Amino acid sequence: MKVMAYYENYLFSSKINSVIFDISLEKRSQIEVLRKAGYSIRRIASLIGVHHSTVARELNRVEGEYSAIKEQQLAISKSANKCRPTKLIPQLVALIESRLQQTWSSEEIVGTELVGVLSFKIIYSWIHRDFLTVTAKVLRRKGQKPGTQENRRRFNVKKAIKE
Repeated sequence: MKVMAYYENYLFSSKINSVIFDISLEKRSQIEVLRKAGYSIRRIASLIGVHHSTVARELNRVEGEYSAIKEQQLAISKSANKCRPTKLIPQLVALIESRLQQTWSSEEIVGTELVGVLSFKIIYSWIHRDFLTVTAKVLRRKGQKPGTQENRRRFNVKKAIKE
């Protein structure tokens, strides 16, 4: 009984009220210890500050005894395979960077060398996210947005069309 009281006090003091998208190793360890101590799923969830369905899913995912370390390793390996495979390969990076250094635009690179492989928007995105070693200064507009200001003179019409 003293063990349960200790963990209740410890867990209440470290309770987080923010939204949790992934369970940390610390929370998994707490789930493991509290489950072995005989706590219910709802009680564990309230103590560690997550929804009871999160704890239930975490425990139901495992056949047999729950191990926090094994589950953390499984979560890390699954998260590594989550995204779409990237098109950013070293040969492609070298080609794009060399053409940008030659003052080609992204549209010219895609239109002549990479038809159907990439979109010019992806190249701009890679430049602005620093995935490429070139900066926005190699672009023709030097990273500036196109101006929308009109240079033509305006006519001062004193009468409305209805008149």
